[in-house]
Amino acid sequence: MEGNTKILSECPTGTPVYFGAYKEGTTVLDFDRMVKYGKYIKKTDQNAETECTSASFGSDPTPGVLKQCMCDKYSYYNTTQYNQDKSVWELKEKKEEEEKTARMQLEKVK
Repeated sequence: MEGNTKILSECPTGTPVYFGAYKEGTTVLDFDRMVKYGKYIKKTDQNAETECTSASFGSDPTPGVLKQCMCDKYSYYNTTQYNQDKSVWELKEKKEEEEKTARMQLEKVK
């Protein structure tokens, strides 16, 4: 769970660790659901100081949502799939931002 938990003991350096949503609504997300939720950060260069926090992962994939860290010790979720999902996520965010900007511009015109 997100917080000051050190992740190196569970997920050695070089092993993918994912930082993403803990729940969707009231449902606690398992690994599959977390990555399908679509907003997570992957890290493989964790060290003894790495914590399950936005600061340790460099950004917050789901602002305002409780997050969790999950270790992929068995390479269940491959890099190709990760990159495909990341591309979809980034396009979705870009579209949402463009729609927000368009709505704001319409508001100014009124």
